[in-house]
Amino acid sequence: METVRRCRAVAVALVFTLASCSADNRVGSTSPSSTTAVTTTTVAATTTTIESTTTTEPIMAMTDIEAAGGAHFKIGGGLDWLLVVGGVAWGMGDAPVTRIDASGNVLGTTTLPGSVCLAPDQGFGSVWAASCGSPNLLRLDPVTGAIQATIPLPVGDVHPEGSVGVSGEAVWAISADEQTLVKVDPISNTVTGTYPAPKSAVAVRGGFGSLWITAPTLDTLYRVDPNDARVTATIKVASAPRFLTVGGDAVWTLNQGNGTVSHVDPATNIVKADIPVDTGFVEGGDIAAGGGAVWARVTNSLIVRIDPTTDAVTANYGPAAGSGSVAANDSAIWVTAHDSNSVWRLPHS
Repeated sequence: METVRRCRAVAVALVFTLASCSADNRVGSTSPSSTTAVTTTTVAATTTTIESTTTTEPIMAMTDIEAAGGAHFKIGGGLDWLLVVGGVAWGMGDAPVTRIDASGNVLGTTTLPGSVCLAPDQGFGSVWAASCGSPNLLRLDPVTGAIQATIPLPVGDVHPEGSVGVSGEAVWAISADEQTLVKVDPISNTVTGTYPAPKSAVAVRGGFGSLWITAPTLDTLYRVDPNDARVTATIKVASAPRFLTVGGDAVWTLNQGNGTVSHVDPATNIVKADIPVDTGFVEGGDIAAGGGAVWARVTNSLIVRIDPTTDAVTANYGPAAGSGSVAANDSAIWVTAHDSNSVWRLPHS
């Protein structure tokens, strides 16, 4: 199988979108495997459309991440997607899943049946990653990295450069043809539903009792009811949103088309701000929430810090390093650059 690499251009109308990854840090409880019937549901969408109208000031000058106290680790395999699980960074991509401690030591690796071409997630006491080519959802032990379950997905493939999403009741994935939203029950480790995906759906996350799904070609964030996959709000954000995160009492999209982050209030489904985080098109990128901030992985620098209470950019770290991912917890921020086999860790100051 020819694996999918980050910074892969997708031509849509007159806009070219390039992609990367995201992370979300939640852990609950594991459950055994059993058999559950799959249901296919067709749902009519009822939507509220809300336009994005506000923008903050341009970003600040760049500071070198190592000069700011960060550590730079060289780890082979071209690690791309990131999660932080129990203080340990998990890197994924074409190489085996690699777990890295705060000193840059590789704690262990796990070989999956295929490469990981979309952002993973965590919840229900496990890490969840999707393999591409032969579409499976892999459930991984959060301590050892061992495969707990391999769940075949009833689609031709999963959407590359998208994401897996964990909600309060299930784990979700989107098909490569953007037609199907797949629901996986973490109790039985089986697919229990397939639904029509919202138009042009790419990436999904869970939060605030809903699913949140981006549609880059429509400049749209959908809010979806996880009970029946009904679209409950259609929110216009800035240009080409792909990756998203939930944190700081909000939903945040990284908009690759114009280098901004949209701050969406889930109480009103209104965009509170479109925040510049790069000087233009983001060739790759990612977004994560953690440590009291929102972090955008960008192109013309490395990561940008946003204060979620003011929507102000409060730090801009370099160097620029191509495409990669960002993840954060209450202790530190982790960043990858897969083309240079680089991983950085920056403790919160």
